[in-house]
Amino acid sequence: MSISIERLRSLLDRLSPDHHLLPAVEQAYGIKKSGMNGEASLDYHLHFIDGDFQVLNGIRLQGDLYIFQMDVVLVTRSRIFLIEVKNYAGELIYDGDNHQMLQIVDGQQKAYADPILQAKRQTVQLRKWISQQTLPSIPISALVVFTNSYASLDSPHPDVIKSSYLPFKVSNQQLCDFLRINDRQVANRILKSLGYKKVGSTSNSYYLIPTD
Repeated sequence: MSISIERLRSLLDRLSPDHHLLPAVEQAYGIKKSGMNGEASLDYHLHFIDGDFQVLNGIRLQGDLYIFQMDVVLVTRSRIFLIEVKNYAGELIYDGDNHQMLQIVDGQQKAYADPILQAKRQTVQLRKWISQQTLPSIPISALVVFTNSYASLDSPHPDVIKSSYLPFKVSNQQLCDFLRINDRQVANRILKSLGYKKVGSTSNSYYLIPTD
């Protein structure tokens, strides 16, 4: 369990039932716990990805003004996949025209901010961070992955997908990249720098890119 979830859990245990902050802390704890469960369930599908890759979970890096955090960073020899993980239940509708995500549970509709825009902002930040570390440039793709197998997803956007499709999405992109980029040294330099320069992480899962 991540440090942030443990802190929220500890805070919940100490707050009285009538404390004015209790609802906000409960909501934050639920969101964090759901996200952690989503990332854990994603691990199963990652094992079906072909080729060499490494996964970093919950990496936090220092940007120009603020620290930014990425749910999952998947690094292959030819590309970085920045994955925003969502573990929502119910009926999910991605509305790209209005830049929002709609969730319907028990007839009640709730709107969320556009997760693709969130992932793309993180992509811009990561690309700039890589440049500032004087690391080689490498393509970065932003994906939004929904991990709740019982939820239905209606999404016309090719990068808003269910977790079961992730291995095929990554493998297809790798096939397209292979003739153009296949540099293990570049990938390992970026991974090494991410490991040294990270401000912190919620958890780490490693699938090593082997060396010759």
